[in-house]
Amino acid sequence: MQPTDVFQQVLAKAMSVPDFERWVYDTPALELFLSADEYLELISLNYKDKSALYELEKIIGHYVDWGQVRSNELQQLLQIIISRPDSDAVLLALTASYDWYCDGCSFLSDLAFDYGLATEQDFGWEAYKNWKSISEEERQKYLDQFYPGAAQEAARVLEWLASGSIRLHLKSQHDELEYTDNRGSLEQKEPSLLLNSAKRYVPAAPAPASEANRTAQLAKSKKWWQFWK
Repeated sequence: MQPTDVFQQVLAKAMSVPDFERWVYDTPALELFLSADEYLELISLNYKDKSALYELEKIIGHYVDWGQVRSNELQQLLQIIISRPDSDAVLLALTASYDWYCDGCSFLSDLAFDYGLATEQDFGWEAYKNWKSISEEERQKYLDQFYPGAAQEAARVLEWLASGSIRLHLKSQHDELEYTDNRGSLEQKEPSLLLNSAKRYVPAAPAPASEANRTAQLAKSKKWWQFWK
């Protein structure tokens, strides 16, 4: 693996800072790759400090293709939607697809509007606490209605990224995201808006226990001698 690949991994948070620190000390050839000042800064850095990642960006950020970093992040998000590892990860990935669309990735229109916007409306921001309070069975039932469509759309976008039909560009980590679109005209279409709130199932959060129920539950949970305290 080339040093630039490792730099990209740590700055994209695909590699932990402690793992990167070990790699630095285990890679003597790095001294020949970097300038003398850069190498000295790397081996002198306090990797346990909270600002370590920020400091790393200042030292090695110019070696990184930030467009590829963001592309890797997006591909990881799409893989979560496809593989559906757990309900929390899937909900957050679907919601994030809409955020990516709003950040300038209009090629995500179908995924963002048909699925991401729905999950954002149902369980985004303050409503996320409702998601955490419902059962796993209810979560899976909610997500089921987005499949297989969401996975198919995520796979389609993943193929664009892998084939180079879509290439993300970013001069630095903090610049506005842009992309080159080499797709055919048939693939560059408007969002279909297939699923709307009137048709989808949205599980409700459990009703809070009444004061009387809470008092009864507390009384049941106490030992007999605790009532004298």
